[in-house]
Amino acid sequence: SVFAPENKQILLVESDEVALARLQEILTALGYPVTSYRSLDDALALAGRREFDLAAVALDVGRGGSPDPVRSIQRDHPCETVTTL
Repeated sequence: SVFAPENKQILLVESDEVALARLQEILTALGYPVTSYRSLDDALALAGRREFDLAAVALDVGRGGSPDPVRSIQRDHPCETVTTL
C-alpha cells in the first residue's frame, strides 16, 4: 500500500467534535497513529515540533485572515500530503 500505517503520522484538524472523534476512531482502527486538533492554531503550534506524513484539514478551520488552512499547514509545516475534509 502506498500509505501503509507503519510509521506514518497523521495530523487531523476538524472543528466539529463529533466528526473529529469519528475520523480519529476510523483511522486509529486502521492502525494509523493520529494526532487531532479542533483548531488550526493549535495544530500549527504542534506541527512546528513534530513531523507528520499526512495532514487532513477541514476547510472551515481557517485562521485569522487566512481562508486557506491547507496553505497554512503547507507553509508552516510541509507534510508528505495535505488534504481537505
